[in-house]
Amino acid sequence: MSSKIILILMINIMSLNNLNHINDLKWTNRILVIINNEKFDFSKNIDSLRKEFDERDFTIVNVIKRNTYIHKKKMSKRFSKSVVSKIKSIESDNYIFLIGKDGQVKNSYPIDIKLETIF
Repeated sequence: MSSKIILILMINIMSLNNLNHINDLKWTNRILVIINNEKFDFSKNIDSLRKEFDERDFTIVNVIKRNTYIHKKKMSKRFSKSVVSKIKSIESDNYIFLIGKDGQVKNSYPIDIKLETIF
């Protein structure tokens, strides 16, 4: 792994430590919140589309039993609570939520959607 990639990963991890609320991503990132379900594993699909997500300033937040994870790093309870409360207010049977750079929920999607559709 090149030193440039390692540096980028270290910067990403350090910036994750500074996230205390979903609004900390406002105006810089789109957020894709995925409520994980044992029947569907999104990690392979997300990894195959990583370049497309990065080009569009996406942060992928996985929710597992009211805990949130970004890049497989467990986020703080405060951050997790802010994410869960943001999507909890949306009446939906869907499991994927798109939050725009303005912090508003733009759309929700069924769990079996092809992720390319979100672009």
